[in-house]
Amino acid sequence: MKKAISIIAGLLLLPSMTLAVSLSDVSSNAYKTDIERLIDDGIVGGYNDGTYRPNNLINRAEFLKIVIGSNIERITPSYDGNKCFNDVDTSQWYADSVCTGKEIGVVGGYQDGTFKPANNISYAEALSIIFKMFELTYDSVDGDWTAPYLYHSQENNLAFGNSFDPHRLITRGEMARIITSFMDFKPNGRLIYMNDDLVDTNDKTLFVSEDDYENYQEDILELVNAERAKVGVIALKLDTKLNAAALVHAEDMQENNYFDHTSLNGDTAQRRARAQGYNKSVGENIGWNYHSPEEAMEGWMNSVGHRNNILSNIYLDLGVGRACDSNGVNCYWVQVFGTDWDAE
Repeated sequence: MKKAISIIAGLLLLPSMTLAVSLSDVSSNAYKTDIERLIDDGIVGGYNDGTYRPNNLINRAEFLKIVIGSNIERITPSYDGNKCFNDVDTSQWYADSVCTGKEIGVVGGYQDGTFKPANNISYAEALSIIFKMFELTYDSVDGDWTAPYLYHSQENNLAFGNSFDPHRLITRGEMARIITSFMDFKPNGRLIYMNDDLVDTNDKTLFVSEDDYENYQEDILELVNAERAKVGVIALKLDTKLNAAALVHAEDMQENNYFDHTSLNGDTAQRRARAQGYNKSVGENIGWNYHSPEEAMEGWMNSVGHRNNILSNIYLDLGVGRACDSNGVNCYWVQVFGTDWDAE
């Protein structure tokens, strides 16, 4: 099913948690910001020697595992233990991601029934996987199979556009830039797919009105507590200070066209909560382009990190914020969870 692109990100803030990872070979790299973002989001990691090795090439298995693990399109690996390619041993660390990728149609392998997991991945191969993960469709373009990926990446300012040779092998640093560009992709005024119908994001009649969101905070709370009840966790209660902190961040992301736990001025979820007078430790979920409380909750519950926040027994309070543009498009959703211990 073709859908609108929806993006989510979850963050658990605890007093002892370090969000920024310092790696010795990243600070001067051209893709420093992209690498650090993926590391902070738990999508990639460094090596035991404290390096990231941004100039190393990345193979097909590594790239696919990172994309699947990032939950870019709310994919949860569902590997059943069966062999999916002739050369993918079920005991290998990447088997679950490769076989999940095959199951959802992101990769198909070669005619001889192999996947060639150890082969370094090319720029066009990486774009092909990400386009399929996002379920992005595109117009046909003259040329070989790589042409539409290069053309539409260039048109939408994604990855490196058509500035790279499609068969160029990509590095770990370049991989970070490619993935973050798609994570930040916001289709604005372009055709996208939603609920199997081709729609134009400029047509405001296609989206719910502001009135439909009048009770969105209570609706999210009800949905959250219903999920918590299923696992025997105490119900949360809405907190006005956390509501304010969530709304501030949702409105800021919408007005300034970004998607991140850290505000453009450097404020974190903890700082935003403290600014509203809430001095306990907090966690945060954010989401983009959901068009109802139910859709937002479905997206969060389909992602391990966000689901863990929603179901965690350390939280007592909840704040919810939402901000959309004038057309009801580009809706940003924020959940802020409050604990019972003081923040450092």
